[in-house]
Amino acid sequence: VVSTLDELANESYLSLCGMY
Repeated sequence: VVSTLDELANESYLSLCGMY
């Protein structure tokens, strides 16, 4: 499955938000 950079960025953003 190929994910767009936008999707990857969104997932990373949510992950970072979950850390804090």
